[in-house]
Amino acid sequence: MLRERFDGYALSIFYRDPFFALHLTGAYIVYIACIHNTLLTPSCLNGDARTYHVYVGRIGMIAGVLGFVLGAYCAWSPSRPNHDQRFAIGITIGGAMQLMAQAGGYFSIRKYQRLKQEIEDLTSYVADEGTSDMNYGSMDESGGGLVNPSTKIDELTVERDEALKAHIKYMIALFAVACGIPALLRIVGDLGSNAIWISIAVVNAMAIPFERFYTKRME
Repeated sequence: MLRERFDGYALSIFYRDPFFALHLTGAYIVYIACIHNTLLTPSCLNGDARTYHVYVGRIGMIAGVLGFVLGAYCAWSPSRPNHDQRFAIGITIGGAMQLMAQAGGYFSIRKYQRLKQEIEDLTSYVADEGTSDMNYGSMDESGGGLVNPSTKIDELTVERDEALKAHIKYMIALFAVACGIPALLRIVGDLGSNAIWISIAVVNAMAIPFERFYTKRME
């Protein structure tokens, strides 16, 4: 009865092939999260968009891992219909690149947050002491003495900005890889083993202009 009711509708995939349906659900959530966070950066809406950006990003990260795990199962399980090993190899490489981009984006934004907090703490320390000319209670990298707070703030600011740029680059790579490689593999699938390399080249070419656009806004 249920099968007859849903045959011919998109929802029928959830009872015909639940693993693939959940994979698609995770994949589409990643796509939507990428689009949302690309358009709604934390600086939008006078900074009010930050909360939406953070929570949508977290949902996308979880969905990305779920989509990869179930996608790998669907691609490699011998019991699956229409098993294609060449496609499985290509799509798994794309999935692995997606996870690397997710991990890089996560760790870079955590580094950014840590450095931002250090700068705020040090700025408060300077304000409380009433001067920036005193030495700060941490050794410089050479171990040659205490660091001037203003110098330390400048160094941390550079590191913070680099961490944010890295996060932007990883997230654009995630957007391009997660969205681009599965589609391109199907488009160029008749090219055999060259398909994955063509897909990677095209995706990278697509990502470069977006990366330059967003990082240039920080300058």
